Amino acid sequence: MTNKNEVWTTVHVNTKKGLKMEELKGVSVPSRKEREKKARQQEILRAARIVFSEKGFHDTTLEEIAHKAEFAKGTIYNYFANKDELFYGMIDDVFDEMHAFAVSVLGVEGMPVHEKLNAYARSTIEHAVKNSALFKLMMREAPRYAMEEFDAKMKRLHDRELASRKILAQVIAGEIGNSNLSQNDPLEVAMLFDGMLRFYCMNHIKATTPLTGADIDRASKLIVTVFFEGIQTK
Repeated sequence: MTNKNEVWTTVHVNTKKGLKMEELKGVSVPSRKEREKKARQQEILRAARIVFSEKGFHDTTLEEIAHKAEFAKGTIYNYFANKDELFYGMIDDVFDEMHAFAVSVLGVEGMPVHEKLNAYARSTIEHAVKNSALFKLMMREAPRYAMEEFDAKMKRLHDRELASRKILAQVIAGEIGNSNLSQNDPLEVAMLFDGMLRFYCMNHIKATTPLTGADIDRASKLIVTVFFEGIQTK
């Protein structure tokens, strides 16, 4: 007998050839109250991104974020204990987005590996460009989260980053297994590729001229080509 908290659900997994249907058992369905609570939390986080990005951490008040989200200030305290907690929640949300597109792009079945890596590189650069003001703020405020009181929270972020990197490593491991890449530790190769990609993003976040769609296409292809094929003429 199925538990009332378990249901059969159909999940649509996007693939290059269309939609694949998978039936999963044991998916817990959130109640209406839980969904509404999550929606309010996301509204607060979206408002926090805008205000923190515009004014910086020190000059932002919870009153301003509440006003932007169109909530009473007291509502914020139902979700976040203070401004530090809200700032961390915002960063946590960013890491969730990055993990989500890693799963979405790198998990597509039937797509050639170079196309997957190009799509992953493009998604990473697009996300960095879209959130450039926020990433600048995160870099400025990085010393704040070196304090011991934030160790557990930072470990959670690092674990999420590692989980995304392991998805990338699985793709690379497949190419090593097919003898298309030399024998190396897939996770180390993934770390180096991801590092190259994120270093590119960091440099362009600081640039005054925004990247166009064509720039992002060109950059993602260049990074994949240089990393996996090198720049030496054959």
